[in-house]
Amino acid sequence: MKTFDIEGVIVSNDDVWIYDWYDMTNTSPQKVKNFLDEANGEDVIININSGGGDFYAGVNIHDTIKAYPGNVELRVVGLAASAASIIAMASKCLISPASNIMIHNVACTDYSNKNGKRKCADDMAVTDNGLAFLYSQKTGLPEDEISRMMDEETFLDAKTALEKGFVDGILGNEIVDTPKFNNSLAMVHLLPNEVLDKTRQLIVNDMKQRNQNNKNNANKPVGTSVESLYKRLNLLRRVF
Repeated sequence: MKTFDIEGVIVSNDDVWIYDWYDMTNTSPQKVKNFLDEANGEDVIININSGGGDFYAGVNIHDTIKAYPGNVELRVVGLAASAASIIAMASKCLISPASNIMIHNVACTDYSNKNGKRKCADDMAVTDNGLAFLYSQKTGLPEDEISRMMDEETFLDAKTALEKGFVDGILGNEIVDTPKFNNSLAMVHLLPNEVLDKTRQLIVNDMKQRNQNNKNNANKPVGTSVESLYKRLNLLRRVF
């Protein structure tokens, strides 16, 4: 049976290359889709060990799994928190005895004025309502109870997750091969937007400079060298 490991930060398809460059373990919707496309309707197992990440990437992965024509067995083997907990709601889900699920309200990075912050808060409230509805569909719990749990940033152990309906069973000794993940089960956070923007801008500026220099000196190897670009990116990498 084919298996796939959802691990590290849940990121958007547009940002995955940046996380790959920084050697940050990540999972994107496209990576999951590629796996399921290759599985071609066969039964699959998807292991989850992630502290979350991008909300809409998590929703995208959730919906991709739900639409898969074959049987998908999800297994929480460590932590399914935040956006990763959304993924755990997509199909039959088992949890290992010492693992956890964590649910909470969404958050956003907003640098606007007070009006923008109010708008951001209103938008997050709408998103939280939709998220409570998703959890309620899986668990059968009332949405207001789910909302209180999200307000309190609730961690669930295996027994509680089963009792409340977030999972469908607790894994026993049937797991022979334990998935190999990176060595941290701590909460994994998205890179700050300024880091993503700065990395993109370094690439864009370099390409513009090389194009301009190529126009001026068609026969000369000019522009920022690849080695120079990597040195600049490495400086940024060490900061974060």
